[in-house]
Amino acid sequence: MSQRGFVYTGTLSEKDLKALLERLKVQVHFTWSLAELEPGEGPPVDLRDDGTAFNDRCEVRWQRLDEEKFLVWVLSDEAQDGIPLSPAEGGWTTEEQKTCLWNLKETAIDPSFDQYPTVGREQGKMSCRVFYREGMATFISPREVMPDEG
Repeated sequence: MSQRGFVYTGTLSEKDLKALLERLKVQVHFTWSLAELEPGEGPPVDLRDDGTAFNDRCEVRWQRLDEEKFLVWVLSDEAQDGIPLSPAEGGWTTEEQKTCLWNLKETAIDPSFDQYPTVGREQGKMSCRVFYREGMATFISPREVMPDEG
């Protein structure tokens, strides 16, 4: 069943991006550079060059543009009044999906971490929202890391 989605974008300074992550109360993050992927709980301390942070209602994505600015996207299940970003063009809808995460003990994976955040295990599932712009799938937005009971 699809629902209305809300997408915002713009450029922010590191300070403003960190404030946005605090304001939106993100619970899980993944940050990365060419050399390393770092998962964690809550907002990241080090934003690195790229990253995503999310909770069960929204996701914040960023990409470093230069030493001072980041390109930022917010993918939300609800309107976000007062954030320092502009609504992205288009009619947005979302649909919930669940997916299995890689078993981190698989030798073909070899990640730089050994447990998924919040579940403290090497295997898990993820609840996501697929964002459609005018009916075309555009983003897959994580919402929650869950234990894999299977």
